[in-house]
Amino acid sequence: MNDHGYTLTEMLVALVMVGLAMSGMSLAARSVAHAERRVRGQHDVGLQLDRLRNSVGADLIDNGPYPTADQGHATLRGDNRSARFDCQAARCELALEGAPGRQAAVVADGKAHPTFSLAGLPALALSYVSALDGRLTDAWPPADRSDRLAAIVLTNLATPVLVLPTPVQQPPNCVFDASLHRCRPASPS
Repeated sequence: MNDHGYTLTEMLVALVMVGLAMSGMSLAARSVAHAERRVRGQHDVGLQLDRLRNSVGADLIDNGPYPTADQGHATLRGDNRSARFDCQAARCELALEGAPGRQAAVVADGKAHPTFSLAGLPALALSYVSALDGRLTDAWPPADRSDRLAAIVLTNLATPVLVLPTPVQQPPNCVFDASLHRCRPASPS
């Protein structure tokens, strides 16, 4: 640099360095925004799973157990896309709808049909856990044995995402009310 100011070359170098710094900051801001969207999406799916558990879980517990053979108890039939079971509204259903990555769980309980968006989770499926040996099956009831259902598991590429437990047997202080299709606490003697 001389006493009369900057040369053209020095000014161009300074402009290039400022441009590189700005593009680096822009790239960092975009990656932070992308990470924030990803975390927000995972949080939203977590909230939807929690709402789904609250919506279906109580009906499953209140109306079980679910044996493979009809032994005077509530029945449950399902495959990897839906589960239909007896509940207070006569029939309830949990169904997976949509293409992988854009799926939703729909709950039909006779009163409403709430939908829980599970977008972002690829290849969701329902599996059923045997109370006899803990084995997972793609359909309930299994054709090969007499058993009781222990839980329904929502899986994402074979990884459990949500477990909906079911009662294996009626509580000892229970009187089954056939008109309501549910267990009521026994009155003390």
